Amino acid sequence: MMSNPDLETATLLFNINGGQPLAYEFGGVKEEIDGYRKSAWIGIPLAWSPIYDVTGPDAVKFLNSICTNNFSKLTERGLRHAVICNEKGQILTDGEADLHDIKFASHRKDMMGDKAVEVIRLGMSGNLAYEIHGPVTEFDEVYRKVWASGQKFGATKLGMRAYSLFNHTEAGFPNIHLHYPMPWLESDEDMAKHMFENPQMSWQQLNRKLAGSVGNDLETRFMTPFDVGWDFLVKFDHDFTGREALEAAQKNIRRKPVTLEWNAEDVAAVFATMLKPGEEACENITGDTECEYVASAFKGEFCFRADKVLFG
Repeated sequence: MMSNPDLETATLLFNINGGQPLAYEFGGVKEEIDGYRKSAWIGIPLAWSPIYDVTGPDAVKFLNSICTNNFSKLTERGLRHAVICNEKGQILTDGEADLHDIKFASHRKDMMGDKAVEVIRLGMSGNLAYEIHGPVTEFDEVYRKVWASGQKFGATKLGMRAYSLFNHTEAGFPNIHLHYPMPWLESDEDMAKHMFENPQMSWQQLNRKLAGSVGNDLETRFMTPFDVGWDFLVKFDHDFTGREALEAAQKNIRRKPVTLEWNAEDVAAVFATMLKPGEEACENITGDTECEYVASAFKGEFCFRADKVLFG
């Protein structure tokens, strides 16, 4: 029976896909995010993602037919942040020794002791970041080697909560399921049927709860690549699902991700209403309340707010 070194010292576990436990926290967000701010962090939130090998003479043709990216010139060392859309152009899903010679979005084979691994250079938050891929049977030894090296420099373990909510959000990088929902149940009847028959694959969509000022209109919440700043990932030099809709959307981009720099005194004033006797807590800083002055930073309608990431 394999051990789970990635769960050691975890203070809270999260059961993913009906059976695979992941570390949700290692002592709390404040401690964990210090790792990527001051030193480094190690985490496996992406380890449960399914991996598919597409091989054969028509592999490139197939990938080009479903992705907004063009795979025609992809080399064996290259990577693509693949984006797959529905017919409306709404995002259905998107991918993912001295290593400084590995350029962004590329990879190389290397050795971790006597274990062969694939090292990928792919960081979404702007930091220097790598993914290590290899057989799960060798996970224990490889993980412990990386963790031992990181500890020398004050690295921390990053749980799923801090990785998803804070790491991407703080960097202004929109994250599927977290910052916007996926139209898995609304794009195609056969796809919706498959999701309902396999709830372990679509629990995030089957249990989604909507909040915010936009209401329950899902169509206003689904995103195109242009809405999340991924214009450079859309190539109109090949046919793919949603191309016609995206060609039209490109002419009228409705929103873009932006960051807000909070005014510390204004934010403190909002929280202070919860502590002053006789005052009601200000729950909506964009409404007509005594905290209305804080709303001066908000222009127009926003469909989602999470820490510093906004779609306006």
